[in-house]
Amino acid sequence: MSVPWYVEYWHIFPSIVAMLGTILLPLAYVRWLRRLGVSEPRELVTRLATFYKLLTIVCFIPVISPSYWAALNILNIVQPFLEVPLMGGAGTGGVMFVFWLSLSFMLSFLCVATATGLPQGRRRVLGLAVSMLFVVSGLFAVGSLYRDLLCALGDPWYYWICILLYILANLSQATMNLVTIYYNARLQRVGNVSKQSW
Repeated sequence: MSVPWYVEYWHIFPSIVAMLGTILLPLAYVRWLRRLGVSEPRELVTRLATFYKLLTIVCFIPVISPSYWAALNILNIVQPFLEVPLMGGAGTGGVMFVFWLSLSFMLSFLCVATATGLPQGRRRVLGLAVSMLFVVSGLFAVGSLYRDLLCALGDPWYYWICILLYILANLSQATMNLVTIYYNARLQRVGNVSKQSW
């Protein structure tokens, strides 16, 4: 008895839906911020702070979080110095998980610090640095995943669609962080809004 095609290729349908979400999300975010511009700095800063709070969740999402790619690179650097028995499948995964979780907590702490400081007119430079980190990580991920996508294009089960989803997700978060950098820098430039005026 043959398996129906929609059962065998079930992963394609949620991936396509998620792709549409990753395309629409940056557009919705830009529109959400553009409604205010810099004419209402207090409300704009509140929305930027909300964005950084949401980034704390992104910190713990594999493939999209900068901590994931940082942990992967750290593992590649320290792997020659680790004991050979440790570097079996489970051992490698365990070390990667510890690196990723530790870096995720540190990155989420920076996001929370930015989110709590922005409404008081502080930590804008930290916000710029955090967003730039997400942008660089997103672009690095796209470059890395692009090679994987090319290698997987001949896959008969179309798992390359999932890789394409990861690429779009990284582009989405990089785009939103670029927009955040723009508005954060513009707020600083267009009048250096004082704490008292907020």
